[in-house]
Amino acid sequence: MKILVISNLPPWAPGGAETQALKLSREWKRMGHEVVVAGQLLPDRTMEVDGATIELRHIPFINWSRPLRALSYVAGLGWFILRHHRQFDIVYCRFVREAAVVLSLLKHYLGLRFRLVACSACALHTGCAQFLLDLPLSGKIIAALDSAADAINNISAKTGEELAAIGLDDSKFTYIGNGTELPPEVRRFDSGAPLRLVCVSRLAFNKGHRTLLDALAELQRGGTAIDMTLIGDGPERAALQARTAELGLEDVVHFRGFVDNRELFPALLEYDVFVLPSDSEGFATVVIEAMACGLPVVVTRSGGPEYFVDDQVGRTCRTRNSADLAQAIRAVLQLPPGELARLGRNGRQRVREHFEISRVAERYIALFEGILGGERIGEQPVVFDDRRG
Repeated sequence: MKILVISNLPPWAPGGAETQALKLSREWKRMGHEVVVAGQLLPDRTMEVDGATIELRHIPFINWSRPLRALSYVAGLGWFILRHHRQFDIVYCRFVREAAVVLSLLKHYLGLRFRLVACSACALHTGCAQFLLDLPLSGKIIAALDSAADAINNISAKTGEELAAIGLDDSKFTYIGNGTELPPEVRRFDSGAPLRLVCVSRLAFNKGHRTLLDALAELQRGGTAIDMTLIGDGPERAALQARTAELGLEDVVHFRGFVDNRELFPALLEYDVFVLPSDSEGFATVVIEAMACGLPVVVTRSGGPEYFVDDQVGRTCRTRNSADLAQAIRAVLQLPPGELARLGRNGRQRVREHFEISRVAERYIALFEGILGGERIGEQPVVFDDRRG
C-alpha cells in the first residue's frame, strides 16, 4: 500500500500530534508499506527513524504574514496533490483542518480520485469543529468535507460528538486513538518516600498551567507537601515563573524545560504521579506515555484523556477549576504505595491492550484496506469508565 501522510514531523515541529504522525509512519513502513510524508515545514529528503526510511516532501508556502501564509499553503498543497495524488492508495491527513479542507475541495469540486482519511485534532474551543465553523463559507466547506472524506478518524468520543453536531456523517467515523511504545522499565513506589509530581506539556495558555499553580498553592496552604516539575517550554514560561513566585511556590515548582521525545520515558520514570491540567485536548498522547511508565495520572476532562482515564488508573476533574484539580491531586497523593502501584499497573496494561503503537498502526491499515475494498466504514467509540460497571 502507498500512503501519503499530510503532516509536519519532529524535529521541525515538536508537537504531540506530529510525533504521532512520525510513529505511525515508522510502523507502516516496518509493516512493508510505502510511506511519504508531506508538510510545509519539511525538507525534500529521506529520514531514518529507528531503521525505517521515510521519504519527506516539502509543501511550499510563503511565511510572511498569516493571510499570505494561509493562501500560499493552500496553493502549495493543492498543486502538490494535483501532481501526485495518483501515486498513492490512501491520503492520510493529520487534523480536520486546513489540509483536510483543501483536499476535500479538490475532490468535491474537481473530481480528483483519491481515498481520503482525515484525523481529528483537538476538542472544545480549540477543536476541529470550531475551526470549521469559523471559516468563511463554512457550510459549503463542511458539505465538501462530508462528501469527499472516505473516513474521519476521531481520537476521542468528544471530537466525534462535535464533528457530528456540525453536520458531518457519523457513519464514516472511526475511533482509533493515539499510540505509544511500552518502555521496558516501570515506576516503583517506595514506602515513605515523598511523591514527586510531573506535568509534561507545552507552556501555552490552553494547557492549564495557571490553574495547576493555583491548585498547588491551595494544597500547600492545606498542609500537603508538594514537589512539582513542569517539563516543556513555550510562550507562557515567563508568566508562569512570575506566577510561581507570586504564589510563593519557587521552592516546590521546578521548570525543567524542553525534553526531547527520545528522552521522555527516562524523564517520566524519575517521578511518581503525572498531572495534565489542560483546558482542551484531542487525545493527549503524553498521558498514555505516562501510563506506559506505570505512573498514576490526574487529568482534566478536557475533551480527550477522560475517555481512557478513570479511577482504575488515576483521577479526572473539571477544567479551569483549581479547587477540583487540588482535590484530585490530593486524593492520589494520599494513596498508599501499594495502591499507587496498582493504578500504575492498570494504566500500563490499558496501554498494552489498546494503545500500543503497533496495534494502533495495524488498526489504521485495516481501515485503509476496508476503504480500498469498498467496505462501509464506521464504528462506535470505546470509553473506559469503571463507574459504568
